[in-house]
Amino acid sequence: MVENDWRYWGDVNIDIDAANICGSGDVVWLATSGTVRQHFDTARQYGNYLEFIQSVAAQDKSPEEKVLRIQLGCANTLYELRRGEDFLWPFRFTAVLVHRDGNWLFHQMQFSFPTTRFPDERIFE
Repeated sequence: MVENDWRYWGDVNIDIDAANICGSGDVVWLATSGTVRQHFDTARQYGNYLEFIQSVAAQDKSPEEKVLRIQLGCANTLYELRRGEDFLWPFRFTAVLVHRDGNWLFHQMQFSFPTTRFPDERIFE
């Protein structure tokens, strides 16, 4: 999964010059911003969405849930692809590195993206 993220993610640009780096002993933490650029061929993306519709239709879910999932994705696909084929996503990158055996190794890293859509998770009380 991680390998595919890096291989197919797009053109990643991390703002190294603006990184905020702090440390104590053998531990360093950092934070900075970056962007991912990716080009999506519109015709191919419509074809991919049609394949997605077929996979949702074949799932063991209620008809209502299938229709809602397809409709949500359809509206988003139509809206986004009409805005152009070149996408730019801003992100925030944070990491913790540990100095071990003469090398700085990533102990933890996180990429976070702002979103304009509703969160995927809900709190039920």
